[in-house]
Amino acid sequence: MEVGKYKSAEFLSHLIRGMAEGVIFIDDQNVVRLCNPVGGSIRGVSVEEITGKNFLECHPKPTHEKVLQIIEHLKTDRKKELKRTVKIKGRFYEHTSLFELDTWSETRFPARLFLWLIVSTVSRHMNQLNFPVFGLETSRGMTSEILPLRDASGRAVYTGWQRRLAGSGFTIYAGFYSTVQPPGWPSPCVKVVFPLPEGNATAILHPEYNPQGHFRLISKGRRFGDPGFYRILELNSQQLKVRYLRSLHEEFDFYTDERGILRCDHIVRFLGMTMLRLHYRIRPKN
Repeated sequence: MEVGKYKSAEFLSHLIRGMAEGVIFIDDQNVVRLCNPVGGSIRGVSVEEITGKNFLECHPKPTHEKVLQIIEHLKTDRKKELKRTVKIKGRFYEHTSLFELDTWSETRFPARLFLWLIVSTVSRHMNQLNFPVFGLETSRGMTSEILPLRDASGRAVYTGWQRRLAGSGFTIYAGFYSTVQPPGWPSPCVKVVFPLPEGNATAILHPEYNPQGHFRLISKGRRFGDPGFYRILELNSQQLKVRYLRSLHEEFDFYTDERGILRCDHIVRFLGMTMLRLHYRIRPKN
């Protein structure tokens, strides 16, 4: 599209505001000059709140230096590495239903025995967290269904994502995805709530980016309130019991391989032991 063909800046503004991708334009002083609703929702603010203000204002102060570094990197020859991160977040996580997941799994003794006991005695009965114990369970792939939950204004408050083993139909994950700012943590995190009998399991994963162009989500912290895994029980209509499981961690490592294919290594650890490794090849649907 050639901007010069359009005399009306208002037309371009309406066009960008209607895009399904998040768009935020900043000037050389880092002031936001244009933002569409999707871009605002990614940062957790409205278009009116962010437009005309410094881009740093929608980031926690401890992250300002890192944000400025990323902006500077976008002006240099490291654009390619950053583009990978933007592509992963902006395409896969916002338009997951447009992708297919080819999956491989690996477990080793004694973790395999422990995982088999948990899956066969607990997960099967509630059809949730049915981790593949044997490699052939993922041989037919994994299905992916998305259900956005919106408020009265149309803003996506939660996104439901259900992943099943295509062969058996068992649910590996059925959860609600959103963002959250943990108290005392320097940056927003991804929050995933998995419904369970008498409550839920909640994983809070903090994002990070490394110089190799990998985008990572990690559920690991040191104390209650940090990213990590929480088991929440409903004792009654007004009381909850929340337990922080420091011994359970998950890690997602997204990257593009030498052929430009998006991949993810998913590792589940318990008591310092690697319980499960999953590898995803993520491809656009035909």
